[in-house]
Amino acid sequence: EECGLSASEARQRGCVFDAVIMGWVPWRCYDAGLARDFLAEKDWPFYRGPGWKAMDNTSDASDSGLRMPLEEVLRGEWSTLYVEEEFYLFQCTYTWRKTWQAAMSGGMLDGYVGDSHHTSHCEMLITKGPHLDKNVYMKYASCPWVRSADRGRFGWYRVIDGNKVYR
Repeated sequence: EECGLSASEARQRGCVFDAVIMGWVPWRCYDAGLARDFLAEKDWPFYRGPGWKAMDNTSDASDSGLRMPLEEVLRGEWSTLYVEEEFYLFQCTYTWRKTWQAAMSGGMLDGYVGDSHHTSHCEMLITKGPHLDKNVYMKYASCPWVRSADRGRFGWYRVIDGNKVYR
């Protein structure tokens, strides 16, 4: 199952916006409890553009219009947003939780979480420290994740100019 090429198509196909992966997943791969817990960790700041840090590395976006309200984030109608480093760290731990829960319960895992690329991304973040652009791309994950020779290459995609782009 896939979620299409837009938020409206994803909704029509019965997909759900998953705050853990910051993307659309078919409903049977969605873990509502995990997403709720992730969002409850803190008041996550989300930003519309990369210019949200002041020169002294403090957030200056609160009055600039760059801060994106959570309700807007959860509508899943954006293509890119920006986050703080801590968001990435928690996203990694929550995707690992999702993997563990699926393994223990025999549940389904979506194509983004099941993709070895995401695990490598988290490993690099944790072991090499801050190195990433802090942008988050809208993702469209398949369900269920299927082990394949390409190691998940087709487990998720982005949409750019109306076309599927696999990582």
